[in-house]
Amino acid sequence: MLALFLPMIRAELVKLATWGEMGRDHELYAEVFLAELPVIVHQKFSPQQALQYLNHPQWFETISALEPRLAPQREWCDAMRLELIDIIEDQLKNEPESSAVPPQITDPVNGENLGE
Repeated sequence: MLALFLPMIRAELVKLATWGEMGRDHELYAEVFLAELPVIVHQKFSPQQALQYLNHPQWFETISALEPRLAPQREWCDAMRLELIDIIEDQLKNEPESSAVPPQITDPVNGENLGE
């Protein structure tokens, strides 16, 4: 299933690389990024899965392997990542307790299990 999303993931990373190169405000653009994600992403990936990806120890290596233009932008990417984490965690605080169980997910690059 993840292979189906890889072109979409790459397209979103290209967008992030462009924003980073332009020095866009990571706080504002984190909101824009989440708002512009295709509906299918919201349907297939839970906020808990997003947090697992964003908190993965190799998060930067993973995204820069998929979009090399991100490699020189680690500081901007980290600021964007932290803002995304804050937004998603705030959203989860407003969800019922029963929806907070994270499903198993895999790394889009190497297929490694990212679940707990």
